Amino acid sequence: MPIIEPFVRMWREARWPARCLFMALCGLFLLRAGFTDRVHPGGDREGFMRIGAQVLDGRLFLDPEVNTYPPPFAVAMAPLEAARRLVGDRPIRYLWGAAQLCALAVFTLGFGRLLGLSLSLGAVAVGWLFTWRYIVGDLNNQNTTLFLLALVTGALTLAARGRKVGAGALLGVGAALKIWPAVALWLLLLEGWGAARRAAVGFALGLGAAAGVTVAVLGPGRAVEAVRFWLLEVGPKVGGPGLLNQSWRGLALRLLTPAPALLSPVKLLSGPGVGVAKLAALAVGAGVFALVLGWLTLRPSRSQRGRALDGLLVILALLPALPVTWFHYFTVVLPIVLAVVAGGRDLPPRARAASRVLVVAGTLIGAFLDVDIVGRPVWRAVAFYGNALWGALLVLAAGMLVREAWRAGARGEASAEPPEKAPAGAATEPNVA
Repeated sequence: MPIIEPFVRMWREARWPARCLFMALCGLFLLRAGFTDRVHPGGDREGFMRIGAQVLDGRLFLDPEVNTYPPPFAVAMAPLEAARRLVGDRPIRYLWGAAQLCALAVFTLGFGRLLGLSLSLGAVAVGWLFTWRYIVGDLNNQNTTLFLLALVTGALTLAARGRKVGAGALLGVGAALKIWPAVALWLLLLEGWGAARRAAVGFALGLGAAAGVTVAVLGPGRAVEAVRFWLLEVGPKVGGPGLLNQSWRGLALRLLTPAPALLSPVKLLSGPGVGVAKLAALAVGAGVFALVLGWLTLRPSRSQRGRALDGLLVILALLPALPVTWFHYFTVVLPIVLAVVAGGRDLPPRARAASRVLVVAGTLIGAFLDVDIVGRPVWRAVAFYGNALWGALLVLAAGMLVREAWRAGARGEASAEPPEKAPAGAATEPNVA
């Protein structure tokens, strides 16, 4: 199998310490992919199945605590609910978990290639170790983060091969399912008029196809009602102070919320100060996102390696600005960790040291101050102040350092090589930043 073969090759080249760490993490992920909670045996997927069931039964599930996804997502869940009714929930649970593990492999290997990294088994194991809590969170909750990251990987891979329409179409489908993959389109729009036009056309086709299927399945009337519900009921209200919500809004609201109210992951608050807190969180989130996006736009990368890293950075900058940012969203930091671990030789000494310090600090704060390691009292204290949020921002800073070091190295290589020595027909754009 194409997914297994690279791991087999890396296994043969690795030493036993790396093999043992890799096997331990594989065991952990396999265990978590098959984990069944007695209280909520379906995890987040339980809610997905419920909204899929409403589509099959000709109704709409108007619950802002469960049906928080755009309307095409409910339609996408309908076939899985139909299969569950035929074979039961357990096979669907294992199928979902197996698909998540495949998505993790695609995300890891795909971005390893996009970033030009020579991945070893040890580097992959360290990358997974540093992001274990985010990955396990997606597996435990049977959520969709790994699927969406694999979709972004596929889109940027198509873009690297010059297939801009296909890349845009995949991002359009991702946007129809959960909005945030759309932000990666911005980097495709910076590649020149022709490439930008093809990517935009593909995005419109993907988004339009998802909308067309939604209207065909729900009917025009119910589709309009679903969009109205999502825009007016979900958008303004979702995003509460629960400890698992590691967004800027979640942090701001927790500072105003009595401790007992934090037991609800999606809590609708009212009262003085709440509106101000939401506005302040929106301003901070939008400011960080605009700062990163502006920097990437004004200093664009001109190679596929740099553009792939830019896609990760802009997504990572956006996620905390959303109303809800579950901690497993931060699985997106995995390739940045791999770039520091496996691509350190491409960095000058200062950038290498600084990026490693930032990644280690971000990992300790975000992934290792976890309830399974430090216990519930300590975890509740650090999660209250947004440990995963701050950890992800430290890794974002490391990614920005790596990006600038790559760009500086590319400029140095370009200026050091006399033009007359370049082979005829060679590409003129740098290949590392």
